Amino acid sequence: MKGRLRKARDVNRVVRILATREAIFEATAIDLGLHTEAGVLAYKQRLAQDTRAALANFPEPLRSKVATAVGSLDNMAPQLFIQALTTFELIHRVISHSILFFAQRRPYELSSFSWVVDGKDPAKVTHWENWLAFYAQGALISLSQRAPVPMPQPGAPYLFDLS
Repeated sequence: MKGRLRKARDVNRVVRILATREAIFEATAIDLGLHTEAGVLAYKQRLAQDTRAALANFPEPLRSKVATAVGSLDNMAPQLFIQALTTFELIHRVISHSILFFAQRRPYELSSFSWVVDGKDPAKVTHWENWLAFYAQGALISLSQRAPVPMPQPGAPYLFDLS
């Protein structure tokens, strides 16, 4: 949902519907007034450079895929790069919150996660969408190392018996 296309009452209606269904609502926002194009491009370039420097640390079967994915950063438009970063943050936060949320309310829901990415064209997958699907894995690993996902503690009181 593009924020610039919605009014506060639209978001309020969605939140009210989700609240009655025990859903989690997460939103990621960025104030583009706080970031310059030059700053975004410099960050993107530094990320690509740092990842290239670390290529030798990746398992051999992944190195060429990672190198290709990093190469895609070089020509990526700043707005797509920002969209990717905010998407990775959002996914990490959803995982972080949903594990504890569902462990306490509906533990059977934790047996598997399915992600659906709503692409631009249902008939084909774009280069950026392919890149996002691959790169997201590494980005989420990195985010989880910096901010580990909270996990239910053994013996903690839950609404359901998890055994």
